[in-house]
Formats: sequence, C-alpha cells, structure tokens
Amino acid sequence: MMKNLTLTARQEWLKEKSKELFVALKDESIWSKFYHLIFVARRLLLVIIALFMQDTPVVQTTLCILLSLFTLVFLLAIRPYEEASGTNFDIFNEIAVYFCCCLTQ
Repeated sequence: MMKNLTLTARQEWLKEKSKELFVALKDESIWSKFYHLIFVARRLLLVIIALFMQDTPVVQTTLCILLSLFTLVFLLAIRPYEEASGTNFDIFNEIAVYFCCCLTQ
C-alpha cells in the first residue's frame, strides 16, 4: 500500500514539474505532444551536419534544406500549438531558415 502511494506521489510530482513543457501544445495529437523533442532533435541534427560535413558544403546545405522543409511540412500539417500565433511564428521562422539555407547554396 505504501509503495503504491509513493509511486502515485512521484507521478503527481513529475506531472506537476513537466506541465510547463506542454502548456501551449494541443492535446489532440501525439505528434504535437512530442513537438519540443522533435525541435531539439532537429537542432542536434543541424549541429551534427555543421560539424561533421564541413568538407562537403553542397551535401551540408542540401541536408539543411531538407531538414527545414520537413520541419515546415510538419508544422503546417500538425499545427502543434493551441493558439495560431505560436504556430504561425514557428512557420515564419522555418521559412526564414529555409531561405537562408537556399541562399547559401
């Protein structure tokens, strides 16, 4: 009995501490719940591409463009934020990143 109570208390504590990660995100889709994780993974991929593909700038730029396009399509399809302004802001940022990548090629 005590073990279950402790587990429930831990779950409540974790839920309370992690709620800020999901405040502005929709609850409808599993993809929108993992938006921040996808965002961090994308940033990590950009860093890996920039560090390890310095000898092949064409491949580096092409991968950055593809990653940007994937993220843009994801944002347009899923629309992870509850408010349209959050999604529109991220879409604008992604379009800006896409054009910057295109200009470097």
